[in-house]
Amino acid sequence: MKESLSCKFTAAEGLQTLNKLYLMMHETAQSDPMPMVEWAAVLGSPKVLRVGDACATVEDAAQLAATVGKPGHYVDKIMDVCWQGIKAWKQAEPQDLSTDTMAGLARVRYAGTNATLLQKCVKLRLAVYRKMSGQKPESKVVRQALYRYIKRVQDKWPGCRTLAGGGASGVDDDRNARIPSTHQKLLHRVQLADPEDPWLQLEWGQTLIALGGKSSFKEAAMHMEVASAIFTKLMHQLQESGAPSTGQTARTSVGRKLAHVTALDGAVLTPESALEAAIMSLETFRTVAASADEADVRASYCDVLKRLCHLRLQMVVLVQHQTATAAGSPGDDRGVTAGLRQASSTKLVLNAKAAGRRCLMELSEQRGCEKQADEMRRLVGKGD
Repeated sequence: MKESLSCKFTAAEGLQTLNKLYLMMHETAQSDPMPMVEWAAVLGSPKVLRVGDACATVEDAAQLAATVGKPGHYVDKIMDVCWQGIKAWKQAEPQDLSTDTMAGLARVRYAGTNATLLQKCVKLRLAVYRKMSGQKPESKVVRQALYRYIKRVQDKWPGCRTLAGGGASGVDDDRNARIPSTHQKLLHRVQLADPEDPWLQLEWGQTLIALGGKSSFKEAAMHMEVASAIFTKLMHQLQESGAPSTGQTARTSVGRKLAHVTALDGAVLTPESALEAAIMSLETFRTVAASADEADVRASYCDVLKRLCHLRLQMVVLVQHQTATAAGSPGDDRGVTAGLRQASSTKLVLNAKAAGRRCLMELSEQRGCEKQADEMRRLVGKGD
């Protein structure tokens, strides 16, 4: 059957038949990743050259392998199918391929494939798949690996968010029908086990913004607000637990229960860093909504901006509290005096107040935000 892929007259029918065959094999033994791996090998072969689909299928198989308890070296082995597919894509020169062949057609259809980015993204996710082997999705080791991956994506490789089957962007021309990216599939796998993880909510929202489109903006706003609400809740819990701003061990049983909550880089989450994350969640969406063309997206801008201003005012109160605490503390073992800490804290208070004033000014000056601006003025008046 695979030989039929070499003939332009039988290739399409042969590929469809192979697809049905491997699908039937997978349905018969759904815990066995090998039918998916073998199908991926067909897609990535020099005769077909659908390298993006091949790697996406292998990654689906890697997730399945990890779920059923296959060891990390097994995951490494099956990922060779993706590397071979990328190698075949890079070696295939478009001018040497006839558009009558399946490989030639793939080279035209997926001309926008960024094989270098695809390879990098798959390698980044492979580190997570290895850690998933034999582990529950909500386990600490999987969470830490996923956090490291998300941080790399945020810092340097945002294109991994939208890279879908075919190796090109998951955004279709009509901006409505989309192919889920493998990045989304990985997030979803862990998010099912812990829907209240704020970092996953935030990253899902940022991914939807990257995909663009009217429906994505609406859904992104929801995820950003959920992330912000969870971070705000964590901030209050960390305060109640007695967690200090330095990130030292919390003094209460509630604080010890929150010890697993970390930043993406593994640092202990403090009340300030939790509130900063809550602010960042809304700030990300606010920036996009402010320049969006869709009227209903713009309409949500005022509500998001009002909540953002409220959080910035909370930051002022929080930093002031930490400043008062620092004022009564002696110097630490590193020779940092109370006076130096006080000076640093005063600067933080001034910066927090300045950010709060800028937010309130933007809300007051923004056309269409009069209602939200009045609500914030009343709130600030009550605080005074």
